[in-house]
Amino acid sequence: MALSDLSTRNFSRLTLDTSSALVWKFALLVCALIWGGSFVVIKDAISYISAAWLMTLRFVFAVGIVAIIFRKNLKEHLDATHIKYGVLLGVLNGLGYLFQNGALAYTTAGKAAFIASIYCAMIPFVNWLIAKKKPHGSSIFAAFLCVAGIGLISLGTDFSFSFGLGEQMTLLSAIIFAFDFVLIAELSHKYDIITLTVVQLGVSALPCLAYALCFETVPNFAVLPTNAWVA
Repeated sequence: MALSDLSTRNFSRLTLDTSSALVWKFALLVCALIWGGSFVVIKDAISYISAAWLMTLRFVFAVGIVAIIFRKNLKEHLDATHIKYGVLLGVLNGLGYLFQNGALAYTTAGKAAFIASIYCAMIPFVNWLIAKKKPHGSSIFAAFLCVAGIGLISLGTDFSFSFGLGEQMTLLSAIIFAFDFVLIAELSHKYDIITLTVVQLGVSALPCLAYALCFETVPNFAVLPTNAWVA
């Protein structure tokens, strides 16, 4: 499939040619594996470049690529409304990643990945707040398990409780992502999701860049090792 063909498709209503949902579930599994593995990669990368600069680069490269691929889609749908909601999603997304990856300087990749994944249990409750859809009993039970899990990983060998800056930043990022994803789900039914995503990616770089310029030194990009660029 040519990129020009790809860019003209309406991915807001994307369907597969197969009746099986296993393909989608497998795709989600692959995404989860990549997302989980990224904590280890980024934990190593921030030894060479700050999380803020790293996120800025990631979003700049990402928006450049998707804007080229979906340029025809943008030409058709980009308007003031898509920009308005894309900016909202982008600010949330940028802050979420800034806190999540910045936290890796203060906690382990394993703890960060576990706490960050708690946004999944938060989503039904945020959805209740925004869309007025009451969560099921299973969601309440899942939230209880998540709280118990945080308690377990926060206990030291002497049963002392420790929930430091890194863990707090990661939890804050999970809350932000829960709101971000609920808003994406709501907006995707009304607006073109690809256009919203492109705007979101572009705006996501701004909170990271602002923090980097104010509080971080500009890295020497020419001497960054390969693993930093891979992250």
